[in-house]
Amino acid sequence: MRWSLGVVLLAVLFVAPAVARADSVRLWGCHGPDGAPLPLSYASSVTAGALVDDGCGARGGALRLSATAAGQSASVRVAVPPGVVLERVRLDRAVVPGAWARTSAGALPLEPADGVVDVAAGGSWVELGLACDGTDCDGVVDLRSLALTVRDSAAPTFTVTGVPTYADGTLALAVDARDAGIGLARVRATLGGLAAGEQLGPQRCRELSAADATVDLPLAEDCPASDRVVLRLDTTAIADGPNRLVVEVADAAGNTSVQDFAVHVLNHPPGSVPGPLPPPSGGVATAPPPRPIELPGVLRVSRRYTVARDGTITVQASCPKAATVACELSFRLRARLPGSKRVKTIASARSTAKPGKRARVAMRLSRAARSAVRKRSVRAELRLSGADPVRVTLVRR
Repeated sequence: MRWSLGVVLLAVLFVAPAVARADSVRLWGCHGPDGAPLPLSYASSVTAGALVDDGCGARGGALRLSATAAGQSASVRVAVPPGVVLERVRLDRAVVPGAWARTSAGALPLEPADGVVDVAAGGSWVELGLACDGTDCDGVVDLRSLALTVRDSAAPTFTVTGVPTYADGTLALAVDARDAGIGLARVRATLGGLAAGEQLGPQRCRELSAADATVDLPLAEDCPASDRVVLRLDTTAIADGPNRLVVEVADAAGNTSVQDFAVHVLNHPPGSVPGPLPPPSGGVATAPPPRPIELPGVLRVSRRYTVARDGTITVQASCPKAATVACELSFRLRARLPGSKRVKTIASARSTAKPGKRARVAMRLSRAARSAVRKRSVRAELRLSGADPVRVTLVRR
């Protein structure tokens, strides 16, 4: 009797433990460092009678491969994403004698037969498989968790629009950022000691071990490769005069890029006096008119959206009654479609709503997204500017 085994693991970046490089990231699948269940993305190949049973959704479960008769085989494979370098592979598994594991660069050791193997490795994929070439095959391979350590040495790139030479009121900065490696983590702007920032992808790109010095990320949930963020700074809280505006973008591996600009805050031009308006002749001094209150819209979430025949979905949002000006509603739908390694924007739309009113907006999916929904439901993230992103499911009519 002869058994053959091959394992495929995907590598996504993680800011490394104490013994790893500062630009390394560890990616976990099936279960995380604390044993909590995690999704595991893989491509499988199974012959008749063999089995790949995904039990990763339960604590204590495992991805199980089994073959019980001659000629049966089963395998799973996950690709290492482009832009990063695979450094180590960690497998927590139980295997039968004769089983083997490998990356595209070569074989991986499997001793001991039940426990953790953590070894240096390279390559573009890791593969796990099981084949029965003889008779009386009853072996089983259980993969309880995997972790891939990858290196990301490239800093993100970004552009900033909306930077004035002279600034007053609320300064709105549009930051368009990209990262060719593990993905974006945060954007931050500082002006005269006043700061504004946003975490990118807090639901997809989440730290699994916040209490230690490492950065562990889920295998199946990438940090965004690109994003557009609008940061708002109230310059009325800063004294008039010259200031340095510093904008920083960081990726999940700890690489950062910084740009700075000279901005002159001028809320009270020379010769003006803040305070009440001068009284009209013979009249009483009056206070300056209040600034209109700008509030973000409120997303009305449906967890499932039916895609119409023309490839559109309808989303709803309302403008709070407390707002004194109309709300600018900017919607964006992002998803990682089958066959794609990156999360991409698959639909976007803009609208406005008056204070206390509701808006219904049609969003047309991209061609690739429409094709994917026709085959199966698609998990996506719906985001309204100024509101927290929410997970939704797209289904065909």
